[in-house]
Amino acid sequence: MSKHKLVVILFVTILLVIVSSFTFASSVFAATCTTSGCNGLNPHTTGCDASATTVRFIYPASSRVELRKSLISQCSTYWTRTINRDDILKRSFYANATLWYPVGGSLYYYTISSSAPIAYLQVVYTVQRYYSAFPPGLKACGYVSYNYIYGPVGSPCTSP
Repeated sequence: MSKHKLVVILFVTILLVIVSSFTFASSVFAATCTTSGCNGLNPHTTGCDASATTVRFIYPASSRVELRKSLISQCSTYWTRTINRDDILKRSFYANATLWYPVGGSLYYYTISSSAPIAYLQVVYTVQRYYSAFPPGLKACGYVSYNYIYGPVGSPCTSP
């Protein structure tokens, strides 16, 4: 075999491996829940966070609190993510994320507090809640602190 043919065969083999990985990647990111079946579940382990966007955010001291939404149509879920953003000193803090969500005229919540300080740029996030359209009253709350944060947090929050 000529050297040219070996190079072509090697190139085609590499190309096939790369192309075949795209099908595998899409199945890895397929959501494992749908609509209200996602309620109370982790957005990461269900795959609902694979293509998420930040709907609203605020910057309490040394943190960023985000209201996140899954862009995967079978999920259509929301959750809160709090990031340690102590950009200058890069200190570790306790963190809390709370999602306030409406059901039948009342407000309920999902909340998570870190059991130990989280490092700079690390996150805590709530479980998710399904809504087909953005409901009035849905908001993300949270912050970071030197002390353990008992949830739920009611302020500071993104505006509804």
